[in-house]
Amino acid sequence: MDPAAAGVTTTESARPRARLLVVEDHPITGPAIQQALAMDGFEVDLAGTLARARARFEAATPDIVILDVHLPDGSGLSLCSYFRQTTSVPIIVVSGADTVEDRIAGFDAGADDYVVKPVHIAELSRRVDAVLRRAGVRPAEAVLYGPDGMELHLDSGEARRGDASVRVTRSEVGILRALLIRNGVPVQPDDLCREVWGYTELADANFIQQHVSRLRRKLMKIDAGDLIQTAYGVGYVIPASTPSS
Repeated sequence: MDPAAAGVTTTESARPRARLLVVEDHPITGPAIQQALAMDGFEVDLAGTLARARARFEAATPDIVILDVHLPDGSGLSLCSYFRQTTSVPIIVVSGADTVEDRIAGFDAGADDYVVKPVHIAELSRRVDAVLRRAGVRPAEAVLYGPDGMELHLDSGEARRGDASVRVTRSEVGILRALLIRNGVPVQPDDLCREVWGYTELADANFIQQHVSRLRRKLMKIDAGDLIQTAYGVGYVIPASTPSS
């Protein structure tokens, strides 16, 4: 989805968007990470193999690499070692392996951070932000605009309306973002689970409902408690809005 169509703006006049190279071959996870990070204001390129990742890296050096370990043509750790020999670009390794030995192998290969699958996209975004800040690269903040003047500031984790603001958790940012970028199209609970927490399926029917209920209570503090509406038989929706000028 085009970020502009969803009412997404970034403070690019203050600083350029950080460029990310995501190396992930999974047909659902890769595009989901790419879209979510693009909504956070990053410029994201996606590669599904070691060969493509190396070619895209050499064509345009990114500000950070998000690198899966298990790829069709080899181990991502070998690519991590290769990049580290020639560049200081930050690298976040993503892997389903969670032993101490696996983490040590990742850091020994030159990783700056190690994230265990399933990937929680909201957390991954904050890890990217943290690694970039340590590297001296400040990504542009993205703002999603909702109806009636509501704003979701992704970098600071705040929902604002007028002079009122409320802090929201990483998961709550993910829920609001997933609903806002649909621009009036209902989102199923299973899709929310996959996009926000990285779950492949909804294990508990009340899981999303509980999170949405807590989020609605928070939004009441900025007089936006009815922002998230229930689309019966489908899921949840935030009414469509037009981008702010």
